[in-house]
Amino acid sequence: MEVSPISRCILYESNDRYETAIRRVSNWVNQNWDDCQSRYTVSDKPGFLPTCFAVLAEETLGTLNGWNSRKRQKVVDEICAQQDKDSGIFGLELIKAADLTWGSICDLRYVRYQLTYFALSALSALGTCPST
Repeated sequence: MEVSPISRCILYESNDRYETAIRRVSNWVNQNWDDCQSRYTVSDKPGFLPTCFAVLAEETLGTLNGWNSRKRQKVVDEICAQQDKDSGIFGLELIKAADLTWGSICDLRYVRYQLTYFALSALSALGTCPST
């Protein structure tokens, strides 16, 4: 019996796509860590948001459990350093109102809350929370 192209894609190629995606994410995470921060690409500077994304990717891959306590604490410290002690919001210095050219879609407060959400999610994945 011949298998239709759609069935072939769903039944057989989906495993290949999944394995390829996991391998690509794993390669991205591994090549973009720079001590306690990550970057989007090899040519970028390490930063707050790609670090949060990399932590969440490592959680998805199941590799966070393999981190030593020194690396874990350094990453936690880097993320927590971006928290404003008065408001508790993360990334206040990273995004300015002038940077938002799409104000009709979302405002500065929304973006800052989104940054805070990513930071809190990454800290949760690392088994901690901010002190304030």
